[in-house]
Amino acid sequence: DTAPKTAPAMMDLHACAVPALTVKAVPVSATLPLRVAVLWPDAPHKAHIPGEEAMRGVTHLAAYDRDAPGELANVPIGVISMFVDIKDKSAQFRKFAVAPEYQRRGVGTVLLHHAISKAARTARAFYHHVAAQKDDNTGVPFRIYANTRLASRAWYEARGLKLAPPHCRPKNEQTKEWSPFEFPDVKANCVFYRGGHAYAQMETVFDASKAPFVVGAGFGRTGTMSLKLALDKLGMRCYHMAECMKGGKNHDDFFMKLVTLPSRERVERLREFMNTNGFLAAVDFPACAFWRTLCFAFPGAVVCLTRRDFDKWFESVYHTINRPQHDPEIRVYRSFHKMLNTRVGSHIRMVELIVWDGTFGAAKFRLKGHEEDRERIRQIFDANTKAVQNEVPDACLVDMPPGKWAPLVSVLGVSAPKDAFPHVNDTKEFQRYFFTARSYVRIAMAMVVGGFVRVFQGRRKK
Repeated sequence: DTAPKTAPAMMDLHACAVPALTVKAVPVSATLPLRVAVLWPDAPHKAHIPGEEAMRGVTHLAAYDRDAPGELANVPIGVISMFVDIKDKSAQFRKFAVAPEYQRRGVGTVLLHHAISKAARTARAFYHHVAAQKDDNTGVPFRIYANTRLASRAWYEARGLKLAPPHCRPKNEQTKEWSPFEFPDVKANCVFYRGGHAYAQMETVFDASKAPFVVGAGFGRTGTMSLKLALDKLGMRCYHMAECMKGGKNHDDFFMKLVTLPSRERVERLREFMNTNGFLAAVDFPACAFWRTLCFAFPGAVVCLTRRDFDKWFESVYHTINRPQHDPEIRVYRSFHKMLNTRVGSHIRMVELIVWDGTFGAAKFRLKGHEEDRERIRQIFDANTKAVQNEVPDACLVDMPPGKWAPLVSVLGVSAPKDAFPHVNDTKEFQRYFFTARSYVRIAMAMVVGGFVRVFQGRRKK
């Protein structure tokens, strides 16, 4: 799962070339061959848990490569089992295996996402109903965990799990003296041993009585502002580029710093940022560049995919948010603010880093000529749509049709407002704002130039 990253969202920790996958629930018998081959080749009896077939609350998931030739398309390339215990308010995933030839290609990441989402949906379906009956707003902490080798700790931390406290360590496990230099920031009483390997519990905890976080995975100019207003109307305060601009330099600096952080720190920092600022949803840039990370930061998150015809989207971007990139007067204004490191300059640097360079790379938005750039942007645009559809569980994915409440309120389990679905921020509206801003820029530039002329004339008179 650490394969070379490819656009879109090249900063996103999980952005890699994932095979075309089908993930579905299967009987335990379908998982056993891969469990044996990957996990227990020398002790096949350990691949099966006694009585596993009759256990309640157990879901076995398998991933299949749709592009594999012939019968290989029906052979699992990855498996994971999730054991949900509603009374204990916990779920444990076990027997997690990916075929060697598919490792480091994102298959494990997608399987883990599906398993965690399944457990989170099961917990929310039960505890949201219970909380509503009791009119209880105290919250229900629900724990998803696994006993993993400490050598895999960074991989799990990059996907939203962290070391569980010492009291969570399984009882009656083998213990021994070990070197603190091997894992200097891990307390010895968090560690246990199996077969000579150091293990610890990794966990993620969320409130099962609350509605799921909503993640917008569509690029800007695909209806994200309308979606933001719709979510706000549903009581789910939504982060958007407009909120980023209101947040000023602190928000810009946060996202620029986020890109530079080690992957294992990004999930926790992004979760903390959204929770601290009171956001229950996030759409549009810069957040949509990290949609995979947000899905692990908030277990069971609902992912909204806003879409648009590519050619119409391309022209809309060119005439709106990309216009400052090629308008001479605005470019002078931008350079001035970047040089002085103003609040506006900070925002410009963030947009360049995450949107124009980070997502679209060297490709430029131009209406005439430069067909290679346009085709490259088309590939990035289409790749993002396909990645969302390929990686997000169907039960968590909302393919947003323009102007309709039904798909969104259905997956969130709320009633649709009587008002029409918002429709704002179209190209003409954005251009009116842009031309007004450019008028102010011209006035400011004229005043600056006029000031320099007066100073120069004054010195000549002296």
